[in-house]
Amino acid sequence: MYDQVFISYAKEDHETAEKLFDFLTLYRYDPWLDKKKLLPGQDWNTEIRLALKKADFIVLLLSKISVAKRGFVQREFKLALEYCEGKLDTDIYIIPCKIDDCEIPEKLSKFQWAELSTPDSFELILNSLNLQRKKYEDFDRTKVAMNTSFEFNEISIQKVIGEKAKNNIDIVYPKFVDINNEDLRLLNTYIEYLVFKSYNSFILPFGDGLFDDSEIVEYDYPGNELQLSYKIELLTNNFISYTIFSYTYTGGAHGLYGTIGYNYRLNPLIEFNLETLLDYQTEVLHTLQTLCKEKLLKKAKEEFEIDKEEDFFSYDNPLEPKWETFDNFYLRKESFFIIFSIYQITPYSLGQHEVEIKFDELLSKHTDLRTLKKVKELLNN
Repeated sequence: MYDQVFISYAKEDHETAEKLFDFLTLYRYDPWLDKKKLLPGQDWNTEIRLALKKADFIVLLLSKISVAKRGFVQREFKLALEYCEGKLDTDIYIIPCKIDDCEIPEKLSKFQWAELSTPDSFELILNSLNLQRKKYEDFDRTKVAMNTSFEFNEISIQKVIGEKAKNNIDIVYPKFVDINNEDLRLLNTYIEYLVFKSYNSFILPFGDGLFDDSEIVEYDYPGNELQLSYKIELLTNNFISYTIFSYTYTGGAHGLYGTIGYNYRLNPLIEFNLETLLDYQTEVLHTLQTLCKEKLLKKAKEEFEIDKEEDFFSYDNPLEPKWETFDNFYLRKESFFIIFSIYQITPYSLGQHEVEIKFDELLSKHTDLRTLKKVKELLNN
């Protein structure tokens, strides 16, 4: 939610646009770039206008070429300003980014721009997106809380520990306010258990010593890091679905990251998995296998320009029709998203993958999925 980023650029600046696209994708945004998103046969004029209208954010890549160019780039600038009129003055919506020493168009001069020549420019753009997304989510959370009494606070743990090397910890997680509600009190306990299990695993030094300091070996790699963050994917009177994203680095070529989904029915609080949601019907697994494979191969072609299946998947038959293959997921109002972690089906360089499965995609083929029908009914009420 609030992750749609439209990237406007001149074709001569496509390399910068693609680098930004890849960077934002890594940080769980859904950027729109014509080169990555347009399909053969689509009316590009219409699709670009639709993408602009749906975008939560618009990043304008400005260069001496783009600001001087007539045509659709200028129309994108004008449409961005038109849609900006519906935003609050304090909202971050248009983010101009200077690729070179170009002149900022007068109508865009009121917006603070990013200098892409600086090494931390992409991180600054990400910080702006995160700040505004949090404002949107806080506003939504307030509306939900007024209607459902599910108000929650964000708990933050930020520490730097260690002597030989600095271990950076940055954790944010939700804590529901109404502890008189047994369901929410239990949820707080579950979430804190997950958070502090990761926290303790990270700060526990290498070695077998528990009391003998001489046997304890402290992490000595530079830049050790633990990041944990959450996202409420669905919050209603009947269901809560959230994800926890973690990133750790304790030496080596790269860090490890991943997202895990948690799904609960309320009144009483019951955690459920995909088997429960799909009535333990194993024949549905073959449908999931087919749908996921089709959508992943489409992603391979559109986002990574990979045409061959064997160049995308790490090994033969990575989507085995077993519950454990698909059981990392989260709910939304009309669908659920299956999360495939790094290394699970593709190489590390291709990242993790999320595949949306519409309820109706399954119900059209498996009409007897009673639990899924009931979930759909409750979510549409």
